[in-house]
Amino acid sequence: MSLIFISHSSYDNAAAEAMRDWLVTQGWGEVFLDLDPSAGLAPGQHWREELRKAGERCSAVVVLISPKWAASHWCVTEFLFAQQLGKEIFPVLIDACPFGDLPIELTATYQCADISTPAKRDEGHERLRIGLQRAGLHPGSFPWPPRDEPNRPLFRGLRVLEEADAAIFFGRDTQITKALDSIRRLRDGAPERMLVILGASGAGKSSFLRAGLLARLQRDSERFLVLPSLRPGRAALTGPTGLRRALGLKGPLDGPTIAAHLTALRASIVEHLRQHTVQGTEGAAPPTVLLPIDQAEELFVAGDEEATAVVGLIVETLAADPNLLLLLTIRSDSFGILQGDARLSAIPRLPFDLPRLPAAAFKEIIEGPTRLPGAGISIDAELSEQLIADFDGADALPLLAFTLERLVKDHSEDGQLKKHEYVDGMKGVGGAIRKAVEDAFAKAAEMPGLPQARAALDALAKRSFVPGLVRIDDAAAAPKRRLALRSQLPQEALPLIDCLADQRLLVTDTTGSERTVEVSHEAVLRHWHELARWIAERRDDLSLLERVTAAAAEWRDAQDASRADTLVHRGERLRAAEQLRLWADLGWKEGDYRIAYLDACREAETRADAAEAEQRRRQRRLLRWIGGLVAAAAAVTALGAALVVTGQRNLGRGHSLTLARTAERVLAEGDFVGALRLSILAARENGLMPASPEARAALSSAA
Repeated sequence: MSLIFISHSSYDNAAAEAMRDWLVTQGWGEVFLDLDPSAGLAPGQHWREELRKAGERCSAVVVLISPKWAASHWCVTEFLFAQQLGKEIFPVLIDACPFGDLPIELTATYQCADISTPAKRDEGHERLRIGLQRAGLHPGSFPWPPRDEPNRPLFRGLRVLEEADAAIFFGRDTQITKALDSIRRLRDGAPERMLVILGASGAGKSSFLRAGLLARLQRDSERFLVLPSLRPGRAALTGPTGLRRALGLKGPLDGPTIAAHLTALRASIVEHLRQHTVQGTEGAAPPTVLLPIDQAEELFVAGDEEATAVVGLIVETLAADPNLLLLLTIRSDSFGILQGDARLSAIPRLPFDLPRLPAAAFKEIIEGPTRLPGAGISIDAELSEQLIADFDGADALPLLAFTLERLVKDHSEDGQLKKHEYVDGMKGVGGAIRKAVEDAFAKAAEMPGLPQARAALDALAKRSFVPGLVRIDDAAAAPKRRLALRSQLPQEALPLIDCLADQRLLVTDTTGSERTVEVSHEAVLRHWHELARWIAERRDDLSLLERVTAAAAEWRDAQDASRADTLVHRGERLRAAEQLRLWADLGWKEGDYRIAYLDACREAETRADAAEAEQRRRQRRLLRWIGGLVAAAAAVTALGAALVVTGQRNLGRGHSLTLARTAERVLAEGDFVGALRLSILAARENGLMPASPEARAALSSAA
């Protein structure tokens, strides 16, 4: 990658070549100059397109200002394009030029180094050198070792690289350039308020944020005021890496209070710059405050009240202070949690992909630190090639870092690291973690108060890690680290915990008055084979534990009106959740909100069961009552039917008698046919019963 792009007029080629040569002598060897025979444009390349690509790839643009440059539409466009991309721009005056001829975007924003005359050349070059160094365009721009820590290790293993380690942070130059460009665009008016650095576990997100970005942004005090990094952990508000410490505030906090504090911080920075006569600061915009949040997924851990409060304060402050930006690192598989948080939904965010490192970058990671002055360590070329060949898969970066640290620890007496020390002594890939585990257990077996048998030590370790130091968000998720209080782990296992911490497999810290313990990197969970097996054995329980914790936190935080709706564990789910209470190593104490939640679920289930039983009793009584009503209705119906039939019979008999008598009268009058018809009708009117005697007599007489 070309770190520095030289923008110049073709009439100033000689000055451009002189600038390239000066940059190289000052240590910036990666320079793009279009007319350079080795790094510039090759014959046949489309020069406009290639210049555009080079401008996108570079970290900084050195603009050689002259009347010819000012008169060139292409040169000015090149400058404006670089500014739009958010590049670091360093104007250098190489020939006297009226400022009125220059773009207002240049004169109103940037300080200019003047090398236009021999008398001004040394001072102008020095100003440019200081500016480039402050921009931190290369790890070589940072001192090593740090002045206040002369014995700081060259390889940090699984520990996060901090701002002080910028000089040994290699392999991410391209991503650093792109991220810094994005941050500068956010300051210059882009709508997003947070840059979210996404990467898989083991991508090196925390080191990228601290040693890659913050170390450089802290040097740009005219444009950025970088607050200390917030790492939520177990105490996102009050802990040693919490929000209060990042802000330097005590007392009650709310968004307007924090915004007022940030305004005061900016004012003090602007005044400091003005007092030190930094040109151009009088009309410049005040610095943008950057709040870095490392491992932001910890802000969304179920049941963490401080994390919930911090998210609310951040949202309020972003609304009150439009010149505040967030820099977040978060695991790719946790990004959905951030996206789904209703409190953050209205805040525009810019995702930044931190991909897996290519194999070519590993050579710089391995060999780059050893080239620093005073490194005191050399790496054999065969060892470097073997490491590059071996570490090409998941967890490659953390495993390589841990391997290099162990090699230095175990084999650097002569200042040289060789291939056979890695292959034979460490047994290749993953050997560093296995060796560290064996060393820790060997030391533990010699300590009074700990069992000597490996099986007993394994049992202690298993009880400590599962569930104290491991969590699984859902059944399909990969295991993650859990930051635990030392007091919550089995007390008899603490000496073993200390042995593992001595081998850098665990990290210990202090939060307030409490000491904390955490797995140094999730790669340990995957490459310590016994631990991976212990986690697999209780995967379902660990996943259930997280779901119960999340539900209990929602129940605890709900308003009275909706609290009953949050009791979501019923039936088999509740019985399975209650089994967790038998897991002694959970460390739940009486009064724990999760115990209270399960008790509330059980009470609700008992009430529901009692109500259901009462409902069944009521239904049985209702059914008996309905059955009686049906029987009575049937009896009434039968009686009514009988009465109807009897009535019908009586009515038919009356009609039959009337017709029979009428037939006799007609017969007496001598109308035999009429009498016959009437007597037949009289016989029919008796319904289903036989014809009445009167009807039969009339019929006989008429016949």
